[in-house]
Amino acid sequence: MNNSVIIEEITKRIEMRKEFFEKLLSQKKYLISQLTNYRELLLEELRNVDREIANFEDIWKENKTKKAISSPRKGKRVFPPPGTILKAKYKGEWYEAIVKEGDVISFNGKDYNSPSAAGLAVLPSGRAVNGWTFWKMMDRKSGEWKTIDEVCRIDTNRNLGE
Repeated sequence: MNNSVIIEEITKRIEMRKEFFEKLLSQKKYLISQLTNYRELLLEELRNVDREIANFEDIWKENKTKKAISSPRKGKRVFPPPGTILKAKYKGEWYEAIVKEGDVISFNGKDYNSPSAAGLAVLPSGRAVNGWTFWKMMDRKSGEWKTIDEVCRIDTNRNLGE
């Protein structure tokens, strides 16, 4: 093999590697632009979540000023604020309801005036239910699902999960 053939072969390999690295560089630039776009989208979503949390905290504060509901055995409780998601498990199935304005619980398209009335809609007819212990809601302090009674009971140590 003469020197010119060797030089030509080396030149071809260098060109191939150069093209390969140029493609990699192009892909890198594309991926960086995509990550930047996703980052901006995520930041906007985080800002939206922050706004929703601030709004929800305002609702909680407003709800704390509501008249408490007296319960002979449990002390005083306040109704969960509007927008609160309620969950209940019965016979292995999960059910979900949402608290609406005016201390109303919406379940399966119907509105109920108390947690117990909404709980009765889940159970077979004739069964009694204490909705305050049947339904669970997110305790903002612990991040755990707890009964409405546990989260909304007013006592000296905790108020509305704070």
